[in-house]
Amino acid sequence: MTSGIFKIPRSFILNSGICAAFFGIGIAVYYLFPAQYVYLVTEDTPAEYATTTAYIAGCFLLTWAMIKISDARTIMSALLLLFMFFVGMEEISWGQRIIGIETSDFFMEHNHQRELNIHNLSSVRYTKMIFHNAMLLWLLLSWVSWKRLGPFGRLLGWLKVPKIPPLAAPYFILALIYAYLGVIPKSEELNELLFALGFCFVSLDILYTTGLKSAPARSQRMAALAVAVAVVVSAIFLSIRWPWPEALASRMNLFATKEYPLRGLDAQAEKVFEYLLAKPGLRNPDTLQNYAAFLRERGGEERAKNIITMSLEEKKKRIADGRESGVIYYRLANFYASLSRHAEEQGALIKAIELYTAEIAELERKIHSGELSGKEAGPLLRYAYEESADAYERTGNFKEAERHRTLLSELRASSDR
Repeated sequence: MTSGIFKIPRSFILNSGICAAFFGIGIAVYYLFPAQYVYLVTEDTPAEYATTTAYIAGCFLLTWAMIKISDARTIMSALLLLFMFFVGMEEISWGQRIIGIETSDFFMEHNHQRELNIHNLSSVRYTKMIFHNAMLLWLLLSWVSWKRLGPFGRLLGWLKVPKIPPLAAPYFILALIYAYLGVIPKSEELNELLFALGFCFVSLDILYTTGLKSAPARSQRMAALAVAVAVVVSAIFLSIRWPWPEALASRMNLFATKEYPLRGLDAQAEKVFEYLLAKPGLRNPDTLQNYAAFLRERGGEERAKNIITMSLEEKKKRIADGRESGVIYYRLANFYASLSRHAEEQGALIKAIELYTAEIAELERKIHSGELSGKEAGPLLRYAYEESADAYERTGNFKEAERHRTLLSELRASSDR
């Protein structure tokens, strides 16, 4: 097929269609099936595992090419292999949750997701920007004859830098559209998956162009399809076998309370809240209260009261089952406050203060005895001090409220050092 004087490779047209469908489906899921969209953009769900398996598939293809074909044994192939392995393993935190490795103190303190990976370290900045710009440059250079680039082109040829083939180019193009334009929120997982597929197909192209030059184009398309199917199947298996419910719960609540409402997509936010209502394991202590507040702001007073009543009953059941804690009574007080039941609110706040006092003492004991490090106990202490201060203030004990806020400030200052 031709367009003007340019011949457009069939593989580029075919994969452009696939990427267009991928883009369209992503947009449709975002608007029509918001809870399912959250699954697509959360860690340790099929999209992220597919990113890893695509990179690992690329590693196998390139390793096979380097073993079997002398022309594939180049410095650039070796660097590409190391890059794909590193990025693929970083995506799943080097198998941390699969193997069951605990996060070390260093990563607990410096990694904003508290995982065993480098790319989420707070000190590592601009890596995504550098990567995206490098991919854009590589993509542009791949469409230019290097003979026109003079000495720089000769250097690229001498280094045997591979070009992005037509088979892979649409995946890089769509990934860069996601990266630069931010078409839909929190789409990093989709962006990373597209890059992974692109690199995987670059490896497949190296295998074919260096050792299987006589193979028909159809053979390469069938191989690409087989690789894609293998990536999808293995990703689904991994996400079922080793999910990360905490990450999913956090992302679900974020989309319900912030991402969708900020864009005026109230119907989508309500669908996510309703999904959380049906999946208690994905809720956090504030989910039902946030849902009630969401409904009240939009005139759903009767539904909001039903949600609050449901939450009250759940918390009372937890207390009856012997699972008392400061946070339960603090949340209980907030619900009573939303129902204007002042006496019950005050009683719950007093009980929350009592339990938080005991919890703070226990955490401090564990720190002194060495059972917990200050880094591990710090977030729990900060949480307890913050809610205790608020509880003291709401019960009229302003002196204790100020003391707890001072302790909280000191704790934050020490953790920043």
